[in-house]
Amino acid sequence: MSFFCLLNPESPRAVSFTGAVFERTGEIPASMAWIDFLRGQPLPAPEHGLIVRIDSPGKNWLVEKALLARGAPHISSGWLETNDEDLQEDPGRIIASSQHFQGLRHALGQVAQHFQNVRWMQYPDDILVMGDKAACHAQLEASGVRVPRSLGVPHSFDDLMARMDAAGKNRVFLKLCHGSSASGTVALERSASRMQAFSTAKMSDGGRCGTLLHNWRAITRYDNQHDIRRLVDAVCRHRAHAEIWIPKAGWQGRRFDVRIVVIGGKARHVVARLSEGPFTNLQFGARRASAEDLRAHLGERGFTAMCEQAERAMACFPRSLYGGVDVLIDAHKQLAHVLELNAFGDLLPNVRHEGRDTYDWEVAQVSATGT
Repeated sequence: MSFFCLLNPESPRAVSFTGAVFERTGEIPASMAWIDFLRGQPLPAPEHGLIVRIDSPGKNWLVEKALLARGAPHISSGWLETNDEDLQEDPGRIIASSQHFQGLRHALGQVAQHFQNVRWMQYPDDILVMGDKAACHAQLEASGVRVPRSLGVPHSFDDLMARMDAAGKNRVFLKLCHGSSASGTVALERSASRMQAFSTAKMSDGGRCGTLLHNWRAITRYDNQHDIRRLVDAVCRHRAHAEIWIPKAGWQGRRFDVRIVVIGGKARHVVARLSEGPFTNLQFGARRASAEDLRAHLGERGFTAMCEQAERAMACFPRSLYGGVDVLIDAHKQLAHVLELNAFGDLLPNVRHEGRDTYDWEVAQVSATGT
């Protein structure tokens, strides 16, 4: 049994996974940096019994540029970012996410074609579906997983308003189809006399490029319809999925949702995220609560039902060993709804399940079961 990982070597994910493999096998797993692969370095031979892990290509500017270059020929509509070598890093800026995703699709297709008859820790096609919020939502819904109602992929502010009118709804979340960590997300609500939106993004004038979006560590509130229109149009240009805004249940004076890492079909690591606003990501001031405290709050029956929803969601991807599942509890009906899946959602520092972190669980599970 041997491991191979495609990774960014500086990533904490890579460090933790390498450590978990060494602890269990006494060997350092073979690996290749994303940037080397994207620049043409050949992948190793697919030896019998090889276990392949594909790690996140995120938070590396050279990799970002290389994926944009790969994605450029595959963009038929939407925002095309230049793939010129002069493209400069601009921390926080939301680069053309659809183009980035098309680059990732092309790269993973190459990886899948090379590594045939290997054992995958997460299947390349599953990574792509989880990385497309509209496609993932549709697959979950078709499989009977409880999810917020979808309003599809609006093309503009006017299109979003029309979809809300048709559904008879006044509160909606708009999420980048290919975003992560709430990048560019908009929570919008309206009434007969007013409208307001909360967003993780700020706007700036990009000249001929139109409105540019930058992620911000503070939530911005917009209450001017002209600004909201401009914001929604800019987000839609990246391709975004709209879904009905379900009020999150309250706890400890805040609203909360839950990240559940499902490994080998079982909910293992559970972390509640509590926030005073609509976004529960830690970079926006949310705080964590442990699985033990959450179990005490929900009761054994409620906690188990929530975990079962996460397991049902991950069961839609039987070729993948693990995934991060985000779940909310409906404030009115106290029912668990799956918000989204993250193929790279297993980075939970200092969170243990039965004394072991996510990477130890993953390596142990794939070693024991061969799945």
